[in-house]
Amino acid sequence: MRHVPFFRWVLAHGLVLIGGSLGLYTATPDSSELLRIDLIVVEEEPDGRCAVRWESLFDRDRLEAPYPCHA
Repeated sequence: MRHVPFFRWVLAHGLVLIGGSLGLYTATPDSSELLRIDLIVVEEEPDGRCAVRWESLFDRDRLEAPYPCHA
């Protein structure tokens, strides 16, 4: 009965898969660029408080909320 180097093949395939996943990870753009939200200042107070508006990423609703701005 001949010995088959099974674990060497598993290791070789694992290294190929890890190398391929690292190559795809470095080739894709940064996810922070894809999930960027643009805030629009609607109202600004002299004490540094603002009201901002943005569009939701998931359901495309326009939302408005208070936000701390620089005075």
